[in-house]
Amino acid sequence: MEVDTKENTNPKEKWKVSWVGYIRTIFSTLIRAVIYLVISSIVLNILTAISSLNLAPYQQELKIIAIAFVVFSLLLNLLYARSISLYYDDVGVWYFSGIFPWSKGVSGVKWANIDEATYKTGFLSWAFKSYEVTIRHKYTKSNEIVLPYIFKGNDAVMSINSVLESRGYNNIPNSITGDG
Repeated sequence: MEVDTKENTNPKEKWKVSWVGYIRTIFSTLIRAVIYLVISSIVLNILTAISSLNLAPYQQELKIIAIAFVVFSLLLNLLYARSISLYYDDVGVWYFSGIFPWSKGVSGVKWANIDEATYKTGFLSWAFKSYEVTIRHKYTKSNEIVLPYIFKGNDAVMSINSVLESRGYNNIPNSITGDG
């Protein structure tokens, strides 16, 4: 569900991406940089071999362009990771993302439509307090919120499930007493 970015500006609690998400972005960008440089030099050598053009003098410029592209990509990815936030208000659970005015937006699920909030556990998640949070929609998988590397995402899930239960939307039957 898309909502206006001007609405829901009064979050009750808010969570952001942890430093692990930034490190992952840096490593994946560096791996892409190596791949770009290798591919660009292979393509340059192939073009030089099959054409009568001598492209060897431009090899340095092409590497500089590839590195500039990687640096630009890294900056955009880091800014995007920085823009992600998960929060809830009186209407539902939302996440904000986007760095350009045309890409900024809020998406989420209203309280009445939330099935449950969960997070993935593991040693690294526990050690770095960086969890993948999933807010499940009752009726469709296409409107689920899945955000990786949320700092203290376990606390976010506990808080969201607590609000869900206090509002009476928790329809999970109690297995001990059989209550619904």
